[in-house]
Amino acid sequence: MAAQCQQRPSAVEVPVRINSFTVLTKSWDLVILNWITETEVSNKTFEVQRSLDGVQFETIGAVRSIDGYAGPKSYTYRDESIDSIQTPRLLYRIRQVSPDGIWGYSNIVLADRKNSINRLSVTVIPNPVEQQLNLQIRNAGNRRATIRIMSMEGRVILRQGGLQSITENSTIPINFQQGLAPGIYLVQILFEDGSSTSIKFLKK
Repeated sequence: MAAQCQQRPSAVEVPVRINSFTVLTKSWDLVILNWITETEVSNKTFEVQRSLDGVQFETIGAVRSIDGYAGPKSYTYRDESIDSIQTPRLLYRIRQVSPDGIWGYSNIVLADRKNSINRLSVTVIPNPVEQQLNLQIRNAGNRRATIRIMSMEGRVILRQGGLQSITENSTIPINFQQGLAPGIYLVQILFEDGSSTSIKFLKK
């Protein structure tokens, strides 16, 4: 679901629509935030805010808006300042700020570090992608899987061969030899035991 702006009462709508806002708990001391904007008009920066209780938020960093093209844009922020925080559940939101000071909030997402040890994690590098992405899979448990690229509508765009051996920690390259139109896609990993996981990426 797209993130919706929560505005100050006198402000006009912030001209940014977030298509996806997710967190990836890599370990007790690392949470990675990813968000993709569908449209941006005159946006200045994204302030990353964190909370322990969902009421009081603090700004922990900022990411400047990407200039240069009008399509979907992908952003990443690594929160590596949480090692001393004892609460396992962390809440995050994005504060969008325009050049003239108009601001609004994304929805709030939860990062639960309690089960981060030995938890399956999947990362796409780089993101956005041009001609090749590297799929980093951690804590997979030595299984076999089928990998495929899917559109946001659920249509299979590309299959990465048949069943592949996924070791405990694997890096799998995926090339778009036949070309892939710019847009937002899913990498889906279907394990032989019937479980699956997926992650979004942006193709330039």
